[in-house]
Amino acid sequence: MSRLLTSNSRLYAATGLLLGILLTLLLFKLVYAEGPEPDALLEEMSWSDRVQLDKNLENYQSLPPARQAQLRQLHEEIQGSKANQQTFQIYCAWLDTLSPWQRKDLASADSANARMKLVRRFLDENQAEEQQRELFNQWKEKEELGRQKLAARLNNIPNDVAEILEPLRKSLELEQNVEQELAVLDQHSQNIRILRIALEQQLKNQSQNKTKADNQPFTPELTREMIRLMSRRDSRSRIEDFPVEAQSFFLMRYLQREMETYSKEVIKKGARPETFELEEVFEKLNEKVKADIGLTNQSRDKFKRLLESYWLNYDLGEIERLLNSLQKRDQRQYRRRPWEGFRNRHPGEGHNGDGPPRRPGPPPAKPPQDGSPPQ
Repeated sequence: MSRLLTSNSRLYAATGLLLGILLTLLLFKLVYAEGPEPDALLEEMSWSDRVQLDKNLENYQSLPPARQAQLRQLHEEIQGSKANQQTFQIYCAWLDTLSPWQRKDLASADSANARMKLVRRFLDENQAEEQQRELFNQWKEKEELGRQKLAARLNNIPNDVAEILEPLRKSLELEQNVEQELAVLDQHSQNIRILRIALEQQLKNQSQNKTKADNQPFTPELTREMIRLMSRRDSRSRIEDFPVEAQSFFLMRYLQREMETYSKEVIKKGARPETFELEEVFEKLNEKVKADIGLTNQSRDKFKRLLESYWLNYDLGEIERLLNSLQKRDQRQYRRRPWEGFRNRHPGEGHNGDGPPRRPGPPPAKPPQDGSPPQ
């Protein structure tokens, strides 16, 4: 529409139409007054249209005879040309997009040149507004697309996690009663329970100094197979960047975070626990767990995070507690965070070995020359 109106010939016609547009219904009545059609049209008009028609009649009758004749001629030119009719329709549609004060300025312009300037100005303003609306619409579409993608990813987390856990589930050789308990749970709850069982077995075997051959759940081969099943390439690449010894730990952390995200955003619908809810969660825990996760063994931030995990799901809280215990054991073994030890380890040094070489201590003190014991 804007391109059509900005052409010279149609702008010229549109300028002349400016005063005539409010008189169109009146001119139709004057030109075809001899036939029965105008009366039928008047009967079909609404009350507001008839009021507007009366105002148009008053405006028309107030014009000089020469101007009235000019408007009649303009009306005949519009009716006699399809191009003029098209321009007229476009102009009418464009006027509907203007604000009341813009239409008033056009109607009260004292010359054709003044109207042309107003038309050009309003066209530029309309174009800028259209660009702004288009930009906002693009932003809205992008936000909506992002929400749809996020919702689809969240809803698919249980299936994605289950696919990753399937090799682990098969390797655990669960007892029949455990399989029966899992069968009545939904997929998300099954995933959480399986990871918890695997972590408990991992820590139990480590506490008994069992080797990988003694049925350790997370063997390097099993870990690699589970990582290959991850659908998110960015997360898979980050885990693969760690040495083999560290990959199982970060794979478990990834699965834990995914299941926590689903619990928070889908099950809890984005709600966050109040302090009194965390206090109630803590009071319901058994004394052994309370002692393990209490402030004597945890920082304030970790303590709160543990309680939030238990608030989401008891098994998720246990997973967080077990992962923290696993991490603490590695820290005690290597006297550093496990992934730092892995990165600094020399080739051939395994996770279950003696760790990186210790830094040599100070040389032994030389005995004094006078024979007295060393200080």
